[in-house]
Amino acid sequence: MNDTSPPDARRELQSMLASRLALIVVESREEDRVLALVREVSLKVREGRGWGVFQWTVTEGLQRIDIDLGGPQRMLADPEQLLKHLKATPMPGIYVLLDFHPYLKEPVNVRLLKDIAQGYDRVARTVVLRLRFDDFSRATRSRTLPSATSSTQPILAAARGLVAAAAPTISERGLTLVGFAVSSIDRSGAQQLMLPFGEGAAALQNVDAAIDEIRRRYGRSALTPAVLVGRDPGLEMPHLPD
Repeated sequence: MNDTSPPDARRELQSMLASRLALIVVESREEDRVLALVREVSLKVREGRGWGVFQWTVTEGLQRIDIDLGGPQRMLADPEQLLKHLKATPMPGIYVLLDFHPYLKEPVNVRLLKDIAQGYDRVARTVVLRLRFDDFSRATRSRTLPSATSSTQPILAAARGLVAAAAPTISERGLTLVGFAVSSIDRSGAQQLMLPFGEGAAALQNVDAAIDEIRRRYGRSALTPAVLVGRDPGLEMPHLPD
């Protein structure tokens, strides 16, 4: 993305971030303006997704810039170590790598960056808690989410729920090691989205009412069960008006 007028640049960047493009290249002499633009636009596109905004420089390392979490992680100032961190981290976010282009001359960095981009859309459905107790025995607990996701909040909520459920055992037996993982990973990034109808009998009534309204306005053929798509519906009895 080259320098353009501020409104155009804002719309362009917001569109690309909302589309979840894995890599975006920005060429600009106005570094401060670009960083300010990223902060502004990210507030809109990351709402409800749990994304953080991070800045990296070879002199300071990696630092979160949307909220204050203290100083930068200077151990990640090395470009290769940074890319290995980004490849391994479960933390989704917007990572702004300043002046990174000279380090793309290294084949290892190119390969790591490609791996990050190719694995960008992975989503997971199962959160796993691994425990090691004082006597060095081990236990594993897991929780499966209703649908696969790459968002932080549902995964974090599931992890906290697992810890809360295991708290009595931890208190009784002590703990020397705790670890989390996600599994049932879909590398295609496909997510089954849910319509916001809620749950229970009221939700079913909402669905029925919505279907009836659509068919009343657009005809009965406007909505068709997926199993009947492409099939001959056969004869349909006419409905008399109420």
